[in-house]
Amino acid sequence: MQTKSFLSLWILMLCSILVEAQQGLNATSHSVQINGMTFDYSIGEMVLVNTESTSQFIITQGLLQPHSLSSAAPNGHPTVYNPLSDAIRVYPNPSDNRVFVDWTASQTSRVTYRLYDATGKVLLTQAFDRHLGSNQINLEIQAFAAGTYYLMLEGLSPDGQQQSFKIQKIK
Repeated sequence: MQTKSFLSLWILMLCSILVEAQQGLNATSHSVQINGMTFDYSIGEMVLVNTESTSQFIITQGLLQPHSLSSAAPNGHPTVYNPLSDAIRVYPNPSDNRVFVDWTASQTSRVTYRLYDATGKVLLTQAFDRHLGSNQINLEIQAFAAGTYYLMLEGLSPDGQQQSFKIQKIK
């Protein structure tokens, strides 16, 4: 009897070690309200099951995790809310030919962007003056192979903070 109990406990412990929850890593995410409905979306998520598209939207299935400002990072320190990541829109993502980056600036400065491939090679780079009000960057990615690319933006905030985004190129 004692052997059966020990064996059952051992099997239960082994099964609990192998169980993992779903998880995903997003480059950024946001919520938007359209016609009174709230939509949560994430950018750069690698969980692709199905892609649906229209002339205005590209929607892929994936996994969204709730975010809490009071949650703690793995190192035990509280996570820091970054309002800059919510102020920058990178769309459409995934994309097959071009990606737009929109933001609103409260002061003028010099902005630099770099587009990297998965190996860290710089594919595109440009510096330009940021204007007061609405700004937009148009990235032509049609010539690149399908895959994951990383966009690094510098000079968007007064303190020189950098912001990075994962971009998925399809087709």
